[in-house]
Amino acid sequence: MTMNYGTSFGGDMGDYAVRAATAAQGQLKQVLGLSDRAAWQGLGVTAMIGVNDVKGETFTLADAAKVREFARGKGVGRLSMWVTYRDQQCGSGVNSAVAQASCSGVVQRPGAFARALSQRGGAAGAPPRTPGDGPSPPLP
Repeated sequence: MTMNYGTSFGGDMGDYAVRAATAAQGQLKQVLGLSDRAAWQGLGVTAMIGVNDVKGETFTLADAAKVREFARGKGVGRLSMWVTYRDQQCGSGVNSAVAQASCSGVVQRPGAFARALSQRGGAAGAPPRTPGDGPSPPLP
């Protein structure tokens, strides 16, 4: 999971996610004796979208796009978000400065993080997967 880094550094959550994924891949290689490629294919990266529950951590749509391109380039096996029902902007009157259970806390259209993290990356391409589709293939 690429979230909850402890003390917030106020930095780029996309960069933190890439660093966390890279470290996890290295551990997979070492502990399981996998090749570079197999370790990337065996890795799943899960982000908490929007305002996180650690103060100062906000995973933005730009961060999602950065992580998606990184995952595509490395051949990461799975890319996902912690909870899909947060993939919408908070309504008026909701304190979006803190993590909310039902919204991201960032300005966005509904489903924007799903599009940014998907195989389509927000562009034309394969239809979205549904829960009955079975395991996800490696990302292209």
